Amino acid sequence: NEYIVKHFTIDLNIQNSTLYLSGVIWNLLAFLLVPNPTASQQSLGFFDGYANPLALMVVVLNTCIGLVINLVYKYADAIVKCLAQDVTAILLSIISVVFFGKTILLTMWCGIIIVCCALYSYSMSSNALPTSAVSSDRVQTTERAR
Repeated sequence: NEYIVKHFTIDLNIQNSTLYLSGVIWNLLAFLLVPNPTASQQSLGFFDGYANPLALMVVVLNTCIGLVINLVYKYADAIVKCLAQDVTAILLSIISVVFFGKTILLTMWCGIIIVCCALYSYSMSSNALPTSAVSSDRVQTTERAR
């Protein structure tokens, strides 16, 4: 995914539009061609249940997540995406403690420590630098060596 987004000359918005259009087509075909497995739900329509604003919000937010992931692939890399997902899991755990009274178990604390160590390790490595900064450092080093 990252290679396609970074190295194809097609605009990112065109790539996203093509991806989402193919998803619509495949899901519509599946809806029309695959029979409903339960007889009790035969009368349900395609958009049944989407009158609920929360259901629509889930669809909109998942669309936004897909677009943001493509931007991360375009301007960062897959490691940054994975680290961002891990930080999101930590933030959601903290939010669930504050707002819902959940308790954080020992395994969660271990996960938080591992993610923090991974973030620190990645930010201190030379791979965390933008590609242009790394390539300009290499050019300067090569010129000094001459």
